[in-house]
Amino acid sequence: MNDRLLRAARRQPVDVTPVWVMRQAGRYLPEYRTIRGKVEFLELCKTPDLAAEVTVQPVTRLGVDAAIIFSDILIPVEAMGMELELGDKGPHFPHPLRTAADVARLGVPDPEEATGFVAEAIRRTRGALSDAVPVIGFAGAPFTLAAYMVEGGGSKSFILIKRLLFEQPKLAHALFEKLTETLIPYLKMQVEAGARIVQVFDSWGGELGPEDYETFALPYVQRIVHALKATGVPVIVFGTSMSMLLPQLVRWRSFSPRPSSRHVCKTSSDARAPSDTSSTLATASFRRRRPRRPRPWWTPCIASGGTRCLRRVDVRGKSPSPRGAGTSALKGTCPCVASRAPRVDSRVNVW
Repeated sequence: MNDRLLRAARRQPVDVTPVWVMRQAGRYLPEYRTIRGKVEFLELCKTPDLAAEVTVQPVTRLGVDAAIIFSDILIPVEAMGMELELGDKGPHFPHPLRTAADVARLGVPDPEEATGFVAEAIRRTRGALSDAVPVIGFAGAPFTLAAYMVEGGGSKSFILIKRLLFEQPKLAHALFEKLTETLIPYLKMQVEAGARIVQVFDSWGGELGPEDYETFALPYVQRIVHALKATGVPVIVFGTSMSMLLPQLVRWRSFSPRPSSRHVCKTSSDARAPSDTSSTLATASFRRRRPRRPRPWWTPCIASGGTRCLRRVDVRGKSPSPRGAGTSALKGTCPCVASRAPRVDSRVNVW
């Protein structure tokens, strides 16, 4: 077996950095599109033969170091009793959580009875790969799943879940408790089916500040990771825009963030590392959200003698706008440079 990913997760030497790709099976693969043209996304997740076939496709084509099972983080949420609509446009809950009664109605399902198709897909994937590479199992973190359940789908502001946290914290913790009780056996089922490493997606954890994350999200992620240590498999904790939460995460001894050129994770490879490298470790993956650079719409006009004039020359081809007070709007090229095209003054900060 190619065990680079497993050795790297346990802080053991590897010959090269192991690679696997988020959303390995997806729209870019023609063989995936052929299957998706015949079945809906949710049906594909619940059909073990097809889910295994789609999981293997990118491993065959790309030769990556691991196969992540084709599924969705909201599969166990549907098993808890919520109606789920899942398509190419993203998840949607027609009846999101709004009251304490809604939370009380949620069940804690038996993973084999409600989501056994995930375990079967893992077993069939291992058989198709002949254990050439490890299979990654996964689940969503409680806060991220709760955000979908309360918002009814994706969100840009997450106002509803944040209102729940701050207006009804006891109810929020009750929801996180049910999710944690559901996710631990769900992930253990995947390990028993043959997943050699698991990942916890806290995709929306970065929406919380450090104190709020430590109050509402981190304790439940810790419980999941610690519960899985008994299985002996490594755990990956993935978060988006969570670099400011690293101080909270590195404080627990079982957490060992690893440096990566793709992720914001600058802790040295031996910092805060447990001495027992044979034990289960959690590795961190934090995707950098690049700041957007504003597109400049003007360039400062530089006079022939090197003196900056008080006008902005519009680089979009529209009429220049005056910068100095009391100066009338200009048309065409700024008069101080006549027919010469304006040059950009690199000393000026573009807004």
